[in-house]
Amino acid sequence: MANLSYKIKAKVLDVFGDIKVYPWPMFIVYSPKSFLVKAKQKRVAEKILLPGDIVQRKYVNYLDGKFIPGRYSHTGVYIGDGLVVHAISEGVCTIDILDFLECDAFCILRAKDYREKAVELAKGFIGRKYDFSFELGPKRIYCHELGKLCYPDLIINTQQPTLFGFTFGVEKKVLSESFLNSPDFHIVYEFYPLDKKHKSH
Repeated sequence: MANLSYKIKAKVLDVFGDIKVYPWPMFIVYSPKSFLVKAKQKRVAEKILLPGDIVQRKYVNYLDGKFIPGRYSHTGVYIGDGLVVHAISEGVCTIDILDFLECDAFCILRAKDYREKAVELAKGFIGRKYDFSFELGPKRIYCHELGKLCYPDLIINTQQPTLFGFTFGVEKKVLSESFLNSPDFHIVYEFYPLDKKHKSH
C-alpha cells in the first residue's frame, strides 16, 4: 500500500512539472517543452562546469514552480562526464547536463573546498527514494537536501520557507537560497532572464 502511494505521488509530481499556468489571460497548458535556456547558454555551462559544482534551475509558469519557494526550484550536483545527480520523484538518479538545463533559468555555484568528496557522496546517493515529506535525513532525499548532504563540511544553513512573500510557520527547510547565501559557495555563472536588469555572471 505504501509503495502504491509512493508511485501515485511520483506520477502526480511528474504531471505537475509539465503544466504551465499563465496569469493573464488565465489559462493552463500542458507543455513539457519550450524553454528560455538555449544552446548558447548550455555551451557556456559545459565549458565552465567542474565536478562538484551545484547546478540550480527554475521554470517559468510551470505549476510546480508556483508552489516551490525560492529563486530556484531544483538543485543537482555535477559529477563530471556531462552528468548531474539529482533527486526527482522517481528517486535520486543521473541526468545528462544538456537535459538538466532544459529550463528557463539556471545558476552554477562552486564550493571553495571538498568538491571531490561531494562527487563521491553524490554517486553514493544514486538509487535513494525521493522524500515527499521534505524531512532532513539521508534515507529519502529531496533535491536541495541532496546538495547539502554532498557538502556536510560547508556552511549551508537551513532557512524558513517563504512563498509569495509569506513565511510558513513550520520547521525550517533547506532551500536554494541556502547555497546562494552561503559564504562557502560562489556563483560562477547565472542565466536568469526573468530579471529585467539581468546580466550573466
